[in-house]
Amino acid sequence: MGFVTQFFIKPFKRPLIQPPAGAFLIDGAGQISSSTLPPTFAKQNLKFIGEKILAIFTSATKAGLPLREMCVKYEHFKFLAKHLPSGALIHLVPPEPELDEATEG
Repeated sequence: MGFVTQFFIKPFKRPLIQPPAGAFLIDGAGQISSSTLPPTFAKQNLKFIGEKILAIFTSATKAGLPLREMCVKYEHFKFLAKHLPSGALIHLVPPEPELDEATEG
């Protein structure tokens, strides 16, 4: 029976998990003042992301580059960040479904 179930019965597939979508505001001291992300998304992750983005904006300012916005795209989501005088506004955006060239027509 193991052979039959191994090759002919579909194995259990985990449900797809939707990546978080929303935005948060972080001040220059690294404190998160507001967030529209679900409460299941850990605050420590928000803080980590925000601190890294603030460090990029700070480094750009020290280098004399007027970096005001940036976009970082990963496989499962992307960040859109806007530099503000008091910190940064960061959007987490789920990926857009890519169209297959064969299905476009």
